[in-house]
Amino acid sequence: MATDTTSSRCLNCGFSASPGSERWDAVDDPTLGRLTRCPDCGSTNVLSGR
Repeated sequence: MATDTTSSRCLNCGFSASPGSERWDAVDDPTLGRLTRCPDCGSTNVLSGR
């Protein structure tokens, strides 16, 4: 099965957008640093594309 590497996808709700797009939110974690956050559900469980 081929995967789409041109977009990042939220593994929680399926939201998809280009990596680095302003459509994504971000959150700063004191331990992990800056994390990509889904604007639809707030999850940081995001699979990054290229």
